[in-house]
Amino acid sequence: MSRLYKAQQPILNDLATGLFAALLWFTPIDAKLGPLTIGIPVRLLGYAASLFYWTKAYLAAEELLQQAPLLLKKDEVDDEVEIDHYTHDRAAELEAATTHIDAAYLEAAMPAEEKIQRWQKATEIQQPALPEVAPVETKEAPSEVPEAPARSGNTLSVLIGTSGKQKHVWTPSEHGNGFFLVLGSSGSGKTETLKSIAAETHHFGIPVLIFDFHGDVVLEGATTYKISHASEFGINPMQLDSTDPDDGGVFAQVSLLLEQLQSSIPSIGHRQHQVLKQAIELAYQHQGITSDPQTWSKTAPTFATVLRILELLAENAEGPAKDSILGAHAAVAKIFEHPIFAKPKQVKLDALLKSSHRLDLSRLENDALRFLVVDTLLRKLTRALRAQGHIPVQPKSDRERYRLLTIIDEAKLVASRDRDNPNSTLNKCLTEYRKFGLGMGLGSQVAEHFSDEAKAQIACRLILKPFDRKQAATNAPDIGLSAEHLLLLKGRGDGWLKLGANDRPVRVQVTPLHERSLESPKPDRSSENDGPEDLWKQAIARLEADLQAKLPPAIDHPEVDPPDSASNASQPPANPEVDPPDAEAPEARNSSASESGELLPAEELTAALKRLCTLFKEVGSTEAVHEFAQLSIDDRERALWFGIKALGLTQRQAILKVFDRSGSGQKGFYEPASWLKALEEKFGTNQE
Repeated sequence: MSRLYKAQQPILNDLATGLFAALLWFTPIDAKLGPLTIGIPVRLLGYAASLFYWTKAYLAAEELLQQAPLLLKKDEVDDEVEIDHYTHDRAAELEAATTHIDAAYLEAAMPAEEKIQRWQKATEIQQPALPEVAPVETKEAPSEVPEAPARSGNTLSVLIGTSGKQKHVWTPSEHGNGFFLVLGSSGSGKTETLKSIAAETHHFGIPVLIFDFHGDVVLEGATTYKISHASEFGINPMQLDSTDPDDGGVFAQVSLLLEQLQSSIPSIGHRQHQVLKQAIELAYQHQGITSDPQTWSKTAPTFATVLRILELLAENAEGPAKDSILGAHAAVAKIFEHPIFAKPKQVKLDALLKSSHRLDLSRLENDALRFLVVDTLLRKLTRALRAQGHIPVQPKSDRERYRLLTIIDEAKLVASRDRDNPNSTLNKCLTEYRKFGLGMGLGSQVAEHFSDEAKAQIACRLILKPFDRKQAATNAPDIGLSAEHLLLLKGRGDGWLKLGANDRPVRVQVTPLHERSLESPKPDRSSENDGPEDLWKQAIARLEADLQAKLPPAIDHPEVDPPDSASNASQPPANPEVDPPDAEAPEARNSSASESGELLPAEELTAALKRLCTLFKEVGSTEAVHEFAQLSIDDRERALWFGIKALGLTQRQAILKVFDRSGSGQKGFYEPASWLKALEEKFGTNQE
């Protein structure tokens, strides 16, 4: 059945219905139905119905006349072309043949060049399907199962998906920044895409921070903080973001808090705003924190302190003033009373910047709480990045170019609350913090959740299947396509990818995480200064060698005879429960250590290693452990043990100079003395 015929049917039906209604015009005026005279009402009903259906038919016919030439040409082409289901292989062939193909015909398999040209000619009448740009050069893939893209060890390249046999990768250093936007309806593949970007970035060696609103953005190898009323760790928005006298302190923090609360709780009025300002300032004064920078290191107040001050102010106020105070208390009480803002243990910012973490926010009760947590952490993290200074003008590696990648699925919870405010945290992240090493992967349903200024900073975008035509019409202009292009997307992971402002959109199938081959990249060996392939392994080996050189021969590693030796059979080793370390077989020792489980918390272990390296510098040693975040827990423990022994530290010296007692009270953490004992049992030599 032709397209023109199908389009005519509703019009003919409306004309027939109107004609039937017109027959009611001839109903006799004195016609009766029982005792009632119904002639005039029936005639009026006929007039109204016929007018309605004929008007509807007229408007539809007018629209059909405009589309008729295109429909006729498409009908003519359909007589010669057998329509097949869309596949990416066929789409790739079409893209290689022409840059002007109507979206409705991406599903067709073109058997001959002549028919492709006829399609192009037919569809150019109304609008071209894609912008006029040079066609993409096709590259043959070595196998059907997509693997991680070939890349140098110093360049981050993330496989997004494939189009036929062609792979499409995101290399952020080629596009000016590390910002990536994914749009699409629920179930379209946004979360899977963001998980893949996070996994490849983490595997490359750049720390990743995931804000997980639904508990489904899991990253293997990342430390998970569950943020809820019952969690161990919390957030304190009143903790000073900066103690720099030029841009930090109480005044700046109060202003930031008030802006944040206004975005989180839009119902706060002008008078309530002033009351909250006074209460927050009094809370800082109560803790002894004033405009004097010497006081800024004191323990910050919490939201609970502010609530208590509001209650005291209300007790001593009367009339309208009391009403304003009570109104302010009522507006913020539900948020301020939440336990996450009063936890004694806070999420550690330095840990978030050193290794990958996932913040599970799925247990928080409402979006206002989620916004406040995410906005607070983003604000504090960006200030911490700023404190590290600008990234190098010519970074040697993308690990220098990008210090942190944040992943926010359902970013509308953060972006849409204060969308058009250029000073909102998310907008400032996108516009100001590229030069401080921040990258972001954002997911949402529609582009309208982000301001135009924010979107202008994001060169790389992936648009997946929309929920309906309205959503398609909203998202399509962001990559220069029409709504019809998006409506043709088939399902999960099928989308249009635009990698740069000057690139053409390409239809791709996102490669799911389980189909990726994540192998550690090898560092470039382009210069002698780049160092060996595995710096940390080399550093650990040097620490072991340093230990051998510094320890007296009497307590050095004992030589163990082979099992079949006579002397070994007659004289058992001094400590049969602990194998002596073997510098030539580190893998075997690592394997046994892994089986015994980790001894120290990861972030405490990394901090101890850094303090240990500082001690090495103090004694003039050039040996140090590099890139701690990329070591396994077992290797970090091993490096720590040999480093302590290489320096000849006593137990007391190690506790004071290497370990930090501040973390020893945390759940599951060992006391420093217990740490040393556990390390000695795991890696110790016969040094009694």
